[in-house]
Amino acid sequence: NGSGTVTGISAGGLPDGIIQAADLASGVGGKIVNYAVTYKTDTASSDVGYPTRTGDLIFLDYAASSSNNKLLIMANLSISNQHSNRTYGELYIGGSIVTASLADASSSRGRSSFVAQPNNDDEKIILMHHNYLHGGSGATATSTTRYSYRFFHENTTARTVYLNRSHNDSDTGVAARSTSSIIILEVAA
Repeated sequence: NGSGTVTGISAGGLPDGIIQAADLASGVGGKIVNYAVTYKTDTASSDVGYPTRTGDLIFLDYAASSSNNKLLIMANLSISNQHSNRTYGELYIGGSIVTASLADASSSRGRSSFVAQPNNDDEKIILMHHNYLHGGSGATATSTTRYSYRFFHENTTARTVYLNRSHNDSDTGVAARSTSSIIILEVAA
């Protein structure tokens, strides 16, 4: 309010109803115990034709501290391709596709973790998001072995898939490059 006082906070603490760390029981699950981030600022590309997948455009190696923990895998990927082809993305862990991260099967439709279909603009970059909660119990237990967490892409026709740049990648002030990231938060069981 300009006087150096923050409205709603009194001397001695936060307002009633706020939960602080001391209010939580020790040993309770749900706490973030570790994390890893890859933040890619350079560009990458891979030639791909349906139904083959791209090479490693972005990945993150990670080993969980406990097989009982869950991993929240979050990806923000700046993807482009030539002539507005659909681009499908899939999550792979340790070299295998994570089928639980795919859309439900329906007739002869394809399945993917995420999809983009840019308009007819070879300067366009599409930001693709994907979040997936992995492991923690049963057949999907999290491994303490170091695995690579990757996102592969495929097109509906033979084209190049680009990460962090457009197809044309014009050297002008109105055509920008972008960044991509994968974040893994390890959550205690």
